[in-house]
Amino acid sequence: MPGVNASDFEFIELTNLGAAPLNLGGASFASGVTFVFPPNFTLGPGERTVIVANQAAFILRYGNGANIAGECHAT
Repeated sequence: MPGVNASDFEFIELTNLGAAPLNLGGASFASGVTFVFPPNFTLGPGERTVIVANQAAFILRYGNGANIAGECHAT
C-alpha cells in the first residue's frame, strides 16, 4: 500500500477477562497514544477490541474481522 509505513500497522488489543460486561465508554489513553473510547463502548465477557494506528492499513494486513474501537494517535 503506497504511503504506508511500519508504524501504520501498530495496534493495541484489549480483552475483557472478567465474567461481566465492561463499559469502556469515555475511558482513555493519555500516555504513548491518545485515544478516548466512544460513549457506551462495552466489551462482553471474553470479547476483544483493537485500537489501531491506521484502520485501512490494519484491515489490509489482518482483514476486517476484528472489533476496531477506533484510531489512536502517537504522542
